[in-house]
Amino acid sequence: MRWDAFGLNQPGLKARPDRPEGVTAILIGPNAISVKWKRSARAEYYRVRRRVNGVDEIMVAVGRPGDLDFTLENLPSNSVIEITVSAVNNGGESVQSEVVILATT
Repeated sequence: MRWDAFGLNQPGLKARPDRPEGVTAILIGPNAISVKWKRSARAEYYRVRRRVNGVDEIMVAVGRPGDLDFTLENLPSNSVIEITVSAVNNGGESVQSEVVILATT
C-alpha cells in the first residue's frame, strides 16, 4: 500500500477513473429519486452515495451500477437528500462528484 501513500498506482493497475460530471437528480415519486450522470473515462462501474439530512451522519453507499443512472427508492418523506457519484475501476475510486441536493415530498 506504499504506492497509495505516495499517490501512485501500483504497476499493472489502471489509472483511477475521472470524476463523474453532469450529475442530475429528479423526483420521480413522493419517495423516489432518479439520478443520472455522464460517462467517466476508465470507469468500470459507479458508486452512488446518499445522505438523508437529520438521519445519516455521513454519505452511505446505496448502489454500484454499471450504467449511467440509478434510482433511489423508499426514501423518507419530507426529507432533504444529498447525493454523490464516484467512478471505480481496479486502479481505485475517483473523487466524488459535486453534491446534488433534492427534497422528497
